[in-house]
Amino acid sequence: MKFAIFGDIHANLEAFDAVMEDAKALGADQFVCIGDVVGYNANPHECVSRLQELGCPVVKGNHDEEASATTEIVGLNPLAHAALEWTRHQLTTEDKLWLRNLRMVRQVRDFTIVHATLDTPTGWAYVMNRFDAMASYVLNKNVSFQLNVQNLGDKVYFDRVSSPHYAGVGAGRSATLTANLKF
Repeated sequence: MKFAIFGDIHANLEAFDAVMEDAKALGADQFVCIGDVVGYNANPHECVSRLQELGCPVVKGNHDEEASATTEIVGLNPLAHAALEWTRHQLTTEDKLWLRNLRMVRQVRDFTIVHATLDTPTGWAYVMNRFDAMASYVLNKNVSFQLNVQNLGDKVYFDRVSSPHYAGVGAGRSATLTANLKF
């Protein structure tokens, strides 16, 4: 059994098809989507349909939540507002219902999937540095772990992120596990 875990499709049908083709060629026979099926790109309905046909476990991403919401769009810049409004018009009523009914957290065999973080799955916080990710490793109030893996297998490593749209390239190659225990 080999899993292909993917997310942030963002309505990019061509990229979604390419990833699925590659995953199957690499022997994947189980598929899991960690959300953001829609948003930004030209094929929100088609990506929802393709994912439904796949029948794999899916969790809701922030774009899925906003695109399927019945509330007024508030708090976005004009470009993001227009894109979200356009996406809502491309989705069928059934698409929106399917997206709206996705769970935030889902157990898949022996692991858990979430689009955001395990400790606040509806928080939609961006991970801007390695400390932002730390809360997901909290086991309980007395035991927490932080694992930082940096460029152990890739040639390009993004060691700093200053916004959701900018990442700086670094060359670090290390892994660090920190345990915090309270007695």
